[in-house]
Amino acid sequence: MKLAERFRPTATPGLAVERNARLTVDAALVLLILFAIQIATVIIGVRTHLSLHVVIGLILVPPLLIKISAVSWRFLQYYRHNEEYRRRGAPPPLLRLLGPVLVVVTLVLVGTGVAQFLAPNEFNGPRGAIYDAHVASFVIWVPLVLTHVVRHAKDVRRLARRDLRRVTREAVPGATVRQAIVLTGLAVGLALALSLVGHVHTYLNVPLTPPALSR
Repeated sequence: MKLAERFRPTATPGLAVERNARLTVDAALVLLILFAIQIATVIIGVRTHLSLHVVIGLILVPPLLIKISAVSWRFLQYYRHNEEYRRRGAPPPLLRLLGPVLVVVTLVLVGTGVAQFLAPNEFNGPRGAIYDAHVASFVIWVPLVLTHVVRHAKDVRRLARRDLRRVTREAVPGATVRQAIVLTGLAVGLALALSLVGHVHTYLNVPLTPPALSR
């Protein structure tokens, strides 16, 4: 028996689920690194490392959308009673509850960060409503994402290298496409970051408190 056959799912219909799981993990690993860097910039001081914070924040947007899309596809197929996804089963109740909340909080966190950077004079300036929403979402996001990472650690360990090792790569077709999707997302994010990072200087020169309203 060839080594590749040892890793091939017993039923061909399960391949679609495995492809989705591998794409999800590929994007998740990239996000794990990027978010770790972001948290580090918060710890050492965002304002003094704002360029790095902005660059990483913009780079992670496309991979984030890729992961959300992959997870949403699994969710949709499961509740549409797709037999392949039904056989794989639903996540544990805690993760089913946590998942949608984490998605919303993450989108708020990233969205308010980008909005605050691109429109610092709106919503009462850099320390206004958008800033408050960004900070609040970050405080909520940290325990949620830590729980998410811990509960999915086993799946990540199981799938992390399967699209890199030759044997397991060949067992589920489409590894090149999955890697290309993630790398393209990173390239788009990098292009976005490089095109906007020059705006950091403008943002830093915006007064922290808005000018008093004329009477």
